[in-house]
Amino acid sequence: MGKILISISFIILSVAAISFFFMQDDGKLRDKVYATKVPRIILEDFTVYRYEGHKATATLSGKVAHFIEPNILEMFGNIRGMRYNSKAKEHIKADSSSTTFHSRGVVELMKDSRVVKSELEGGVQFGFHDTILFSDFAEYITASEVLRSDMPVVIRSPQGNLKGKSGFRYNVTEELVEVYGPLQGTLQSDGQ
Repeated sequence: MGKILISISFIILSVAAISFFFMQDDGKLRDKVYATKVPRIILEDFTVYRYEGHKATATLSGKVAHFIEPNILEMFGNIRGMRYNSKAKEHIKADSSSTTFHSRGVVELMKDSRVVKSELEGGVQFGFHDTILFSDFAEYITASEVLRSDMPVVIRSPQGNLKGKSGFRYNVTEELVEVYGPLQGTLQSDGQ
């Protein structure tokens, strides 16, 4: 009698488990996880290095970073980035950043870490050569290699200071800055 009772219980539990498995909707659970943007990976007081061969070509550091799958990295607090190239050092600072990667998850990110777009907010500073741009917001679009903003910008350089009320556009490849006015400020000649 005990064997029959155990067999019937096993069959009932198996049918219940199978029916629960097939009745559950994976899409709704997945949507809930991504809708709440629960970070899958959290970094604290981090510094990330980019290497080409054995030479460091860039660094990125901050206080806290949340990797929200499938491809978004949100960083907060004292964000500092530095890119070293043969001509000059470029640096960037901000209070927060949201970066979208080309990858579709952490595993793919380890193989291909191409950035699609990055938005920087709060005390944004971007420096190249002897020039520093200050703004409250900037976004970098990788496809066009452009750092841009439609917020007011202040530019400080050895040639003078400029304020652009409608933002700027900086082409990383050509190292060319366009400032949108109305403009206000002073410029000095270099004496040549």
